[in-house]
Order: sequence, then structure tokens, then C-alpha cells
Amino acid sequence: MDYLENLNPEQRKAVVEIEGPLLVLAGAGSGKTKVITTRIVHLIAFHGVPDYRICAMTFTNKAAAEMKERVENMLGLPQHELTISTFHAFCARFLRKEIHMLGRERNFIIFDSQDQLKVVKDVLKKQNLNPKDFHPGAIKTWISNKKNKVEQGFFGKEGILKSIYAYYQQELLSQNALDFDDLIVLTNRILTENDSCRERYRDRFQHLLIDEYQDTNRVQFELIKNLTRESPNLCVVGDEDQSIYSWRGADIRNILDFEKQFKDARLIKLEQNYRSTQCILKFANRVIVRNTQRKPKNLWSKGRVGKPVSQRRFNRGMEEAASIARLIINSGKPYGEIAVLYRVNFLSRIIEETFRRKGIPYQLVGGLKFYDRKEIKDVLSYARCMVNTRDWTSFARAVNTPPRGIGSKSLEVLRDYYDREGNIHDAVTAALADKALKGKSFKGLREFDALLKEFRPLVMKLKPGEWMQQILAAMDYRLYLRKADAYTVEKREDNVNELMVSMREFEKKGVQNIADFLDQTALLSDQDQLDDSQDRVSLMTVHAAKGLEFDTVFLMGLEEGLFPNKRALEENPHGLEEERRLFYVAVTRAKNHLYISHSTRRSAFGSTFDNPPSRFLREQNTASTPSAGGYKNQLKASAVSGSNDSSLSFQVGEKVVHPVFGSGVILAASPKGLDMRITVRFPFYGTKIFLKSKASLSSGHAD
Repeated sequence: MDYLENLNPEQRKAVVEIEGPLLVLAGAGSGKTKVITTRIVHLIAFHGVPDYRICAMTFTNKAAAEMKERVENMLGLPQHELTISTFHAFCARFLRKEIHMLGRERNFIIFDSQDQLKVVKDVLKKQNLNPKDFHPGAIKTWISNKKNKVEQGFFGKEGILKSIYAYYQQELLSQNALDFDDLIVLTNRILTENDSCRERYRDRFQHLLIDEYQDTNRVQFELIKNLTRESPNLCVVGDEDQSIYSWRGADIRNILDFEKQFKDARLIKLEQNYRSTQCILKFANRVIVRNTQRKPKNLWSKGRVGKPVSQRRFNRGMEEAASIARLIINSGKPYGEIAVLYRVNFLSRIIEETFRRKGIPYQLVGGLKFYDRKEIKDVLSYARCMVNTRDWTSFARAVNTPPRGIGSKSLEVLRDYYDREGNIHDAVTAALADKALKGKSFKGLREFDALLKEFRPLVMKLKPGEWMQQILAAMDYRLYLRKADAYTVEKREDNVNELMVSMREFEKKGVQNIADFLDQTALLSDQDQLDDSQDRVSLMTVHAAKGLEFDTVFLMGLEEGLFPNKRALEENPHGLEEERRLFYVAVTRAKNHLYISHSTRRSAFGSTFDNPPSRFLREQNTASTPSAGGYKNQLKASAVSGSNDSSLSFQVGEKVVHPVFGSGVILAASPKGLDMRITVRFPFYGTKIFLKSKASLSSGHAD
């Protein structure tokens, strides 16, 4: 068993103990992917478990593909029946086979975020609801939370929200579409309601492995329960210190309560880190140990000690960005080994502008996704409405791209035909027969109908690239791009060409037709679209950096109100602990060099804010290292309560500083018994009321 030789003792235990439920607490950089893949190899090579009896689930296609590649390389032959996929990909395949049990068609389309938003807007329009009062993005989030059983209120609008939800679901049903959340929800429904189906899948998957278990939500936990019997051969791998997705339903209790939820469960801790220097690990441990929602563990490394973590303060955000750029240029390191991380998206603007001026190549991860770009959505809308002839949302986009004189009024007429006929093909045929559209609109619809009749029969016959190449030529899409906008045509044509390259790559992986291609691309995450083949600095939020690693990491914007984030603290009773976990994730992305910075004054949204350093830096109680443009100084924790600055007069209009809330202005001061009530307005935190004796206020601005 040569594959066991490179494992440490705890990793080896996690691989060879295959019976019953097992929780593997895998700290950052502790080799969890190696453990999962070696465990699968051990099951197949040593215990003779057929590959089709094993199912492993994770959260990104990239991680799933890497796991399968490692397993096949270790075994030396392909494992065609081995299931390693994301939760959503697993459920999409399940529903392609089993959704008929709900009276639904197997050729459903998966709506992405933009499609869902379009449906929400259409629903609001049908119900005569003002988007200013019912923000479509907020409604979409509310619907997703409802499906994922996330606790949330109705905000005094229970009846209206329930009506919107019902209309939204009906619209998806009429278009034979599922949103991302439906994939797991409907899979659970089938497994719960159909005993024979549930037992069939339980019989098949005798060994279940779950990666990133701390990120699972309630419906994913229900899926795991549906796929397993009592005391199952279930191995979950995760780290509660990296649970950072409560805002999208992840439930940290799944991992913390695993030993209660599964009888006779065992626990193995992986604490040896193979990624970061000892200095970086000590820094991370000093922060996360303050959390209470965790199981005790301490990351350690036999490796290099490394340089101390650099903590730097700047007077303004521009100075911070300029210093980061200067350090990157002077380091001489390949750009692809460097990342700049931030808690909030607006910080990317200043760093992007600086990088452009300095000529530093970069990629913005988590920005506009490739498959969300207009030209890509345009051409794929043709494929989507031909694969699923009930997909009105894609039809409404495709029918007038390139322009065919079919505007909003014509679409209203066509929607009436669609509602009556139940699908796009029959609706178009009936509208043409009735000459429901006139002039240019009628001619345009007839042209589109010709494309439908020519290319719809080919969606399951041709390879994705061949099908797309032919339809692009038939509709003269490249000519349309050249006429539409001379300034962006080159970039848009490059993107269409890149789509063709992507299709060829998927063909090499076994994707046979355009319908399969649509399924694959609908399930891509931000990390799946990270291009690590080019030498560019990666700019991303800390959330987007989860699971990644870089030689050098710059973590900017470490200020109260930004990190920890004001909104997260206000909206979540456990917000501070999750923000601390997020900081821990950011720190542990770095292998060798970690630079942390903050600015005493920052401009954003048309205003200028003064904020003290993040409490996470004060929790370190360590000295900063000198650096160009920064400072050499000890970051000292400020008392949260205690005496005030003796120079304060507590007059209305006086500027003050609080150790947590930053700079503010006194709005009111009035007697309160033997004390005084002080009302202060803070830019990030709003209005706060203090007793003078416990306020811990000082005069002026934060240093």
C-alpha cells in the first residue's frame, strides 16, 4: 500500500478507518484533499469496493475534477462509474433520471442568477409592484433563503411575498425551468416521498464522502440523511474555523453537532499544516482561538519559520494601493503567485486603478462571470430555447438578437400565444399563421422560425462546438457585433471565440451535445472560472479566496466597519465570530508572505470615513514591521469601556473617536442622574447612545 507512505499518522487514520460515521476536522492546509482521494483509492484498491458504490461530494467543479484526476492517477486507470461531483451536479444528474416522479419533464433548463432575476422582474410587473418598493435582487435572495430553509422575516409584507413566491414558482414550472436551489430541494422531495427510489440510491452508494462539510446548509444535510441509513459509512471532512457562508444558509451546527447526529461517530483532527510558515500560523491561531463556536485545535508546521506578518498603516487608501503595487513590482515574484484580498468589493476599484497605471496585469475573480457576459448569454439563449422549447426567458432574448424588429410590444403579443400554446415552437407557428405581427416584426419572426426548424433537431446530434459554429454563421452574429459597437467588437469577438474553445475542451471531457454543455456550464462557480494559466495578480474578496493558496497575500482594508463588516455584525447574532473566521481564512491563504494593511482615512460612496484599525489586529497585540509607506509601531488594543479623554467638553458638534465605532460627531448631551447621556453619530455605524462614565471616547480623529 504505497499510497499510505506519504501520510502523517492522523491522515492515515482518516484513510483506513472506513466503517461507520467519521468526522475529519481538517485545518487549513492540512491535506484534506489528499485524505479524501487516498481514502477512495484505499476503498477500491485494498477493500475491493466497486467504484460505482462510492460517492464524494464537494462545492466546486474544480475541486471535484481535481479529486477524480488524483484518484485515477493513483490507481493508474479511469474510474468511469465513480461519482465525484458538486452537490448541485449530483442533483442535476439525479433529476435528469428521476424528475418524472414529480410529473416534470427531463429536459428542464437550469436558470442562472440573471435568469432568476429576469423572472422576478416579470413577476413584479405582472403584479403591478414597484421595483423600488420590492427590490428584485432582495426578492431573489428571499426566495433562495426560503428554499434553503434559512430563517428570515416577512418584513411586514407576508401576503405579498408569498404571492410573489407562488407566481415565481409557477413561472419556472411553465418554462420547464429549475433554479439552482430547486436542484437539491426537488431531489430531497423525491427521495423523501418515494421509498423505493430512496432505498435504491442508499443501496448503490455504500460509501459517502463529503468535502467542506462546514459549508453545508439544512437542505444539503437532509440530502445526506436521505442517502444514508443508520450508522452509515459516511466520512465528512471540514473545518468549523472556515465556516463563512451563513449568509447563504450554511449551518455551522452541522459540523459542530455531527457526533450527536450520527450514532457512534468518531473524530480525527488534522492539525499539521503543509502550506504556511510558522509565523503565519501563529498569527492565525492567535485570532481564531477567541471564538467559542469551535472544537479546540491548533495548527502547527514542521516547515520554515518565515518572516513576521507585516502590518502597515496608511493615511489614505491611495497610499495603501500604491504601496501594494510597489511591493509587488519590487518582489520580482511571478504575478500568478500573488493575491490581493479584501472584505468588501468596493475596495477593488482603487487597487485596479493603481495596477492599470503601474502596468501590473491582474484578474478580478468574482466579477462579471464569463458566462454572464452579454454576448455569451446571447448565443447560448439560442441553445437554451431549442433544448427546452418552454424556456420563454431565453426565447425572449434570442428572438431579437440580432435585432429583428421584435420589441416589447411584439413580445407581449407572442407571450399571449406562448401562454395559450404552452411552448415556443407552437406559439411561433400560431403567431405566424395568424399574422399576429406586422411588417418588419413579422419578417423577423419568420427568420427566427427558420432557425428554430433548422437547428432544433440538431441539438442532440451535433457536438457543442459544431452546433454553435453553424448557428453563429446562420444568424450572422459576428457581423452584428461589428455593427453594434466598434469600440467593444474585438473583445466581444474574443469572448465568442473563447466560448468555442471552451466547448471543444468540454467535448474532450465527454460532453456529447449542446444540452450536456448547458448543464455543465450552469453549475460553474466563481472559482471554477479562475484562470491560473496566465501570469496575473488575483484580486478577490476573501469569500472568493476560500480553498485557494498563494505564495504572497496582501490583505487590505483592515478597519472597523469594513473588516469586521458593520452589516455582518448588525444582522447576525454570531456575526463577530463569522467575521473572525473569515479573517482566519484570509490569513491562511498565504504560504510565505502576508502583508496586512489599513488606512486611517478612506473615501467611498462620495464620503470620507475615519476608522480605527480592525479589532482583529488589536487582538494580535504584536508589533508591526517597518515597510515603505507604512510605519513602525505597536498596535495597542483600546479599552471598550473605561475613562474618557480629559480634554473632551462633550459639546454638540464636537468630534470624538470610539475604539470600536471609529470617528463620530456628538449630536446631543443631556444629564442622566449623576451621569450624562451622550448621543454620537458614526459614519459606518449610525447613531449610538452612551453613558459618559462608560463611553471610552477620545477627542478628534483616529490615529
